[in-house]
Amino acid sequence: MDRAFVNLYIASLTNLTIGPVYPEARQAQLDSTQNEKARLQRYAVWKLLQYAVEHSLGLPFQSLTLECDGSKWTCKECFFSLSHCDGAVAVAVSDKPVGVDIEPAGRQISPGIARKILTEGELSVHNALPEENQRPYLLEKWCIKESLFKAGFDGMFHSRREQSSRYASADIISLSGSEYQYAIATPIPEKVSIFTDAEPR
Repeated sequence: MDRAFVNLYIASLTNLTIGPVYPEARQAQLDSTQNEKARLQRYAVWKLLQYAVEHSLGLPFQSLTLECDGSKWTCKECFFSLSHCDGAVAVAVSDKPVGVDIEPAGRQISPGIARKILTEGELSVHNALPEENQRPYLLEKWCIKESLFKAGFDGMFHSRREQSSRYASADIISLSGSEYQYAIATPIPEKVSIFTDAEPR
């Protein structure tokens, strides 16, 4: 692809049968995952990555040079980011650094986290909100900061440091009757395209 792009793929978890994956190192990670729910999510997000790369780049997935530093996967052909949660998976693929996070919209985040991750300005907004609006506000900021951390294009990430809002956006998406909060961080937000019709296979 010869133009700047950011493609975000979001899919609900379906009744999947876990099969083999490429490369062997990812297969080993899946095989060593004891929790069945976590193993299913990791399998689903990897299969969605395969679809996303082939759809975005037109390259066979097995042609990628995939490497893992112990926690984060990278490849030489593009930038990508993965996220999974109960019920959904998300993958972002780009020619620039990118980060994505997805969470169930009803996820409860401890209010005490607010002082740890919000800037002073964000904390003032949070505290001024009615109590019923504080939880979704905090969840949105959580996802945004997770996506910024994963993107890593702003050097060392500090969640309480002022971040440029132009780098990250967040929204609610409905999948299979459930709602999810997602956020994507990219230096070229105007290029984001969202695909929700692909299911991991």
